[in-house]
Amino acid sequence: MKRILFFALAILSLTASCDLEKEDDIVINLDDETNLTDNGSYFDGLLYYEITSNNPYEVRVVGIKNVADKIKIPSRIRINDVAYTCTGIQSGAFENNQLTTISIPRSVTSIGQSAFRNCYSLTSVTLSDGITKIEDRVFYGCSSLTSIEIPHSVKSIGSYAFSGCRNMKEITVHEGVTSIEEYAFFGCDSLKALYLPKGLKKIGGGAFSNCVSLKDVTIPDGLKTIENNAFNGCSGLVSVSLPVSIETIGDRAFGGCRKLSKITIPKNVKTIGYEAFYDCRSLKAITINEGVSRIGNGAFSGCSGLTEIVIPKSITSIGEETFSGCVLLASVSLPESLMTIGKRAFYNCSKLASVTIPQNVTTIGEEAFYGCNVLKTITIAEGVKNIGNSAFSGCGGLTSVTIPKSITSIGVMAFNGCSSLASIALPDALTTIGRRAFYNCSKLASVTIPKNVTTIGEEAFCGCNVLKTITIAEGVKNIGNSAFSGCGGLTSVTIPKSVTSIGELAFNSCNSLVSIALPESLISIGSHAFNNCGKLASVTIPKNVTTIGEEAFNGCNVLKTLTIAEGVKNIGNGAFSGCGGLTSVTLPESLMSIGRRSFNNCGKLASFTIPKNVTSIGVEAFNGCSSLVSVKLSDNLKAIDIRAFYNCYSIESITIPKTVTSIADEAFYGCTALKTVICKGVNPPTVNSYYYSSVFSNTTLNTATLKVPQGTLNTYRYHDYWGRFNKIVEEQTNN
Repeated sequence: MKRILFFALAILSLTASCDLEKEDDIVINLDDETNLTDNGSYFDGLLYYEITSNNPYEVRVVGIKNVADKIKIPSRIRINDVAYTCTGIQSGAFENNQLTTISIPRSVTSIGQSAFRNCYSLTSVTLSDGITKIEDRVFYGCSSLTSIEIPHSVKSIGSYAFSGCRNMKEITVHEGVTSIEEYAFFGCDSLKALYLPKGLKKIGGGAFSNCVSLKDVTIPDGLKTIENNAFNGCSGLVSVSLPVSIETIGDRAFGGCRKLSKITIPKNVKTIGYEAFYDCRSLKAITINEGVSRIGNGAFSGCSGLTEIVIPKSITSIGEETFSGCVLLASVSLPESLMTIGKRAFYNCSKLASVTIPQNVTTIGEEAFYGCNVLKTITIAEGVKNIGNSAFSGCGGLTSVTIPKSITSIGVMAFNGCSSLASIALPDALTTIGRRAFYNCSKLASVTIPKNVTTIGEEAFCGCNVLKTITIAEGVKNIGNSAFSGCGGLTSVTIPKSVTSIGELAFNSCNSLVSIALPESLISIGSHAFNNCGKLASVTIPKNVTTIGEEAFNGCNVLKTLTIAEGVKNIGNGAFSGCGGLTSVTLPESLMSIGRRSFNNCGKLASFTIPKNVTSIGVEAFNGCSSLVSVKLSDNLKAIDIRAFYNCYSIESITIPKTVTSIADEAFYGCTALKTVICKGVNPPTVNSYYYSSVFSNTTLNTATLKVPQGTLNTYRYHDYWGRFNKIVEEQTNN
């Protein structure tokens, strides 16, 4: 009889008996009067039996009454002078008992599920040759078992049969076993070696998972499938030999085998399962033979020692995170057959220096090469259509990339942080540039946006601080928020007639930008669009723009000339705040509102006319316009808000139209040159002030002349606030 030894597994010590004569001598005599129990079983003082057949005469052991140390099950029992053969042990018969040794005769052919479950003290078991199957959980949790011999009559070992036998060091399995079911030896911590018998057809899911002491495994020829988790967590496993018969390697089959140093995938394998070799940190070389078509998600993820891999021509798909975290992988050759590169396929492969994407790949998955920071060159073959989100994000060593004519989409953050990328040629087929696509590509010097792109994504080129020239082709409609924000080296940009929208912060802090021509098609200028463009000298706002966004040109301190076309209705808060070089501006008659701080600190602005449709002047709208001498307010103006002309200390005269009904706190405070204040209203405007003396400076109240309409002198003189002017006179009419 040929036997194959399995060494190391925490389970049971057992000596198969071959002496039939001695077994046959074990006979117990029972009768109805003495031994029959109320439930119909027979009791011999220790064990309970029940008759299972009267043709032939057979009984089985169904339980035990007391705690026993050593038990020897009889082969025959005589009941009422009839000889019965003991052929079985019922499920759970000895469960949770403290027995240490049990001998099972050859007559027993079946042992029920959980028969010896959690017999923690059991150290020795002798199984008979007649047993054909070890049922589920039979010896589950027998943590004192150190060895066991599986007889040649056994065809299958059930689920969890020896699971949790933590001291099992040695198993002997005779040829004949064809199936080891799921988690059969799960958690046998002490099992060190495993030799599986010829003829084995199945290793079930998790069968040897967490056998942390297991070192070597040879899978016998003929086995076709290694099921999910079969050897998962065998952290001491050093080598595995897979036969050519293997067709499928299941999910996490060898996951967490941290000492496994090499593996060869046989040619008949079609699929390598999900995380099949996940976290095999010592795995240095992988050979995948021709025939494998699909590498599953995370198959070699976390194999931090992997330096080389041969990917055969038969491969069509590399799944998500397949080689993620393979930090020593220096090169990889992708075959022409490849069609799919999954999300994070080569994520953080930090020594990967170059890669060529073959033509049959249509999409490069999200974060496929994210963090490959020494990747210098990328060649993308003609045929690839989509570069996924963050596909090459964080590739700080990337100096060049060839983007084929077939590319239609560059995803969100696709080349984000590629700080060594000096140039990029975008093909005419391109329709989409995603958000942050080239964010912080700090060496990118020039870019041309092709005609089929309709929208440049948010922050697409943000932080490209040496980008000098941008050409945007006719056809582009939207420049996204912060698209070119922080491009400090940008000197010129051509915005085509097709552009209708410039987003928030689109050219924020482009402090080398000297000029910008805004097309007639433009409808919207977002907030902070040209904020802190410190060298921008002139700008014309076209007629189709209805609103200039908040702080759109804030901090453009050398902006001298500003032309706002007829049609513009709203100037947003702070739109031209800090434009210290602005000397003149003509506002269109279409203008309806001037937002807060719109021209704040425009220190060289000398004169201003508020158009007729403006009904209110916002908070601090002209605050700090220290050179402002002349201001003409709208005849339809109703309200002047807080500090609207604060510290405009060059104004000598101001006429407040009769339509003004309220003036807020400190509206003209600090206008110390004021000599004349003319109020056209018969009724004095309401002063919305916490401290009445603060609308005008005390100097103005004491020295300026307040001119009021004919017949209203006393109305103003006895007003709580306006009466504080020392000099109030009525204007003389022409008569």
